[in-house]
Amino acid sequence: MSNASTRLASAAEELVKAVSLEVDSFTHQKLCTNLESVKGSLESRLNSITRVVKALGEKIDSGIDEVNHNQADIKNLLDKQNSFILKQSSIISNQHKINNLQWAITHCEVGAFKYKEV
Repeated sequence: MSNASTRLASAAEELVKAVSLEVDSFTHQKLCTNLESVKGSLESRLNSITRVVKALGEKIDSGIDEVNHNQADIKNLLDKQNSFILKQSSIISNQHKINNLQWAITHCEVGAFKYKEV
């Protein structure tokens, strides 16, 4: 090869290297831009998901509080009902005793009972 051809080949080689570096630099810039875009999109989605999870958690907590409140109300009502039933049972028992005494008074003669001394 002649000296001119060698210089021309060398210049062409340098031109190819320069174009390759330029393409690599452009590709790198484009990849960085795309990476930043993806990062921003992921952060936005993560923030959105975090808000949804937080809202769901608050809704669940509110539901649990309501269930606990209702459970306390039901326990209160059951306690009142139980107290009412015990009072009614006592009244019925006393009424039964009174009825027995009234029957005995009506159907027995004076002095018919003998009392034991204890």
